[in-house]
Amino acid sequence: MSTRTQTPPSVLNYPKVDIFNRGDFDASLWENGYDIILEEAVVCPCKGLSSDSRSTCENCLGTGWVFINPIKTRAFITSINRTTKFKDWSPEFIGTMAVTLLNANRIGFMDKITLGKNYGLMSEVLTARTSTVTSPTYGKFVFGTYRMTEVRSVFVFNGDTNSLIKLAAADYHINDDNSYVLDIKTTNLPVDFNGKISVSYRHNVTYNVIDLPHDFRLTKEYSVNGKRKDYEMPVQAIARKSQYELGKASNYAGNNISDNSYL
Repeated sequence: MSTRTQTPPSVLNYPKVDIFNRGDFDASLWENGYDIILEEAVVCPCKGLSSDSRSTCENCLGTGWVFINPIKTRAFITSINRTTKFKDWSPEFIGTMAVTLLNANRIGFMDKITLGKNYGLMSEVLTARTSTVTSPTYGKFVFGTYRMTEVRSVFVFNGDTNSLIKLAAADYHINDDNSYVLDIKTTNLPVDFNGKISVSYRHNVTYNVIDLPHDFRLTKEYSVNGKRKDYEMPVQAIARKSQYELGKASNYAGNNISDNSYL
C-alpha cells in the first residue's frame, strides 16, 4: 500500500527561529540536576514457557527484570503535584516523581534510577535466615528491599506483654559483600524467637520508570545559513519507587546477582 504525502502550507517569509536551545538546557541540567545512576532494564528470559519468573534466578531475583549498563549522569527530578483534598485518590500515585534527563540518556520502561546523594528511610519486617555462607560469625541474616547505607534500629518481638528487644549495634552488621544483607548475631535473640526482625535503615532512593509521556518530541535548530536540522528533545519520564514496582527480591542465599552489563 502506497503512502501519500500531505501538501505543505506556504512558509514564504515565515521567520526561522530556534524553538529549543539544547545546549543551554543540557548545561543547566548538568549544573543544577541531581546525581543519579541510570540502569537499563531488560526482561529476564528465565520465564521460559511459564508465566512467572523463577524465584531461583540469580539474574532477576524473581522480579522478572535485569538491570545492566549503569552510568553516572544527572537529571532534573520533581514531585508530581496532585491535589487530593475532596477528590478521589488512588494508591498508584504513592512514591511517584517526574524526571528529565539529558537527550544522550535515552531511557525505556522499567529502567532504574538511583539517586547518588539523596537518601530515603525504610522500615520493614524481614524474615531471619540461617546461613553459614553469608554470616558465619553472626548466625542469621535478613534480606532488605534496598541496599542499606546505615541501620537506624533493629527490633525483635518478645511476647505480647513485653517491650520489644532493641538489638545493640554490635549485634548486627551490614554485609561487606552485599549491602542488601544485614547479618544478625543470635546471642541476644529470645528463646522463643518468632523468626521476624524489624529493621529501620537508610538507603539510596531508587525508582523505576513506569511511563514516558514525552519520549518522541522533536525540536529544530537553524544554522547561520538558514539550514534546518531536527533534534530529539530531552527525555521526560514518570518513575515510581522500586518497592512498589519490584516488590522484595528473593535472593535469600545472600550472594550478589549475576552481572550482565556489556558497556
